[in-house]
Amino acid sequence: MNDKKVVLLIDIGNTNIHFGLCVSNKFVNYSQVKIGEDLSDILDILLDRMLRDYDGYETRAYISSVNRNACGALLDVLENRQIRNMSISPFLIFDYCKKTGLEISNYHFLGSDLFCDIIAAKDERRSALVLDCGTCFKLLGMDESGKFLGGSIAPGKSMMLSCLNQGTDLLNVSETFFPNSTLMLSTEGAVSSGITFGLGGMAVKMIEKTIIDFKLKDCKIIVTGGDCQYLAKSMNGFGFDNFTVDSLLILKGIALAFKENINFD
Repeated sequence: MNDKKVVLLIDIGNTNIHFGLCVSNKFVNYSQVKIGEDLSDILDILLDRMLRDYDGYETRAYISSVNRNACGALLDVLENRQIRNMSISPFLIFDYCKKTGLEISNYHFLGSDLFCDIIAAKDERRSALVLDCGTCFKLLGMDESGKFLGGSIAPGKSMMLSCLNQGTDLLNVSETFFPNSTLMLSTEGAVSSGITFGLGGMAVKMIEKTIIDFKLKDCKIIVTGGDCQYLAKSMNGFGFDNFTVDSLLILKGIALAFKENINFD
């Protein structure tokens, strides 16, 4: 067993790239970069900072990606540094399901991020729902037998704001805030309310309907994604608190997919 081992868990989303640094099977650091211009240079700087204390360590990178251009930039940087890397593919998903008994019928086109959410949330005795709130809002379901029931996708917080600004003439709101009421007098407040409580209300009612439609019992509910704390607070505003928040769920799923026994505590 090699104690001098570094594992990079990398989740490439539509807006950001999330990095988990694991040393000797222990999660030690989280970093995030926004996808944009000069991405390759930014990734080089970030990796210099993350790996500067681990010269001589065996380093591997495991990747989940839903952004082909950003993934290409990352792979170039990793290969220039001679860092071995592997990405989640439909074959890996199929093989994982075959070995674990997880049932995912749409493995050939399921997003790798959603696959990671699913396997990290899996419970041997309970059904599970995952709410992943990032650029998009995703609701994923799994029954107690390990069968993936499917998902639902809607715009997330940033996409809602972008659509409002692009589709109107006079609205020009650059940021939202967490409002103290559903009804606000300012334009910024009204937009913030619609997005905040729109997301929270949608999440709560979709959870309730999914549990009824699929007859889920003793269901574990996990909120994750870049805007997970924002969504959780909004759901609390509807009197709903029967869930846990785990911002690292996808990174945990990446580790499981590649059989890395990482301690995240």
